[in-house]
Amino acid sequence: MKRDLDNIQVIIDYCERIIETINRLDEEDFLESYVLQSSCAFSILQIGEAVKRLSMGFAEQHPEVSWNKIAKFRDVLAHRYSGIDLPTVWTISSKLVPELLTQCLAIMKKENP
Repeated sequence: MKRDLDNIQVIIDYCERIIETINRLDEEDFLESYVLQSSCAFSILQIGEAVKRLSMGFAEQHPEVSWNKIAKFRDVLAHRYSGIDLPTVWTISSKLVPELLTQCLAIMKKENP
């Protein structure tokens, strides 16, 4: 359980990094900056790595999070980076990461009161 919560904290940390990065810009700014693209893509990849380290039982206890989709997108980033659709990275960063952060904070509150 401690290892799982440590990985949830890693996910929270990287979600916060992404949100801090994109809160200062819009999609056009993002699509014009390889530095911002790389930063967000790296953070999403790290989130996926942490998800893959979660125990099966822990993930099953929290089906509200799309763990499998997160892990699969990590694989896309890791193995097909040059072919990544940057508007998809923007959408994940701007819409899905804030949702994931909320979900993970709720998990931490529930599991570690």
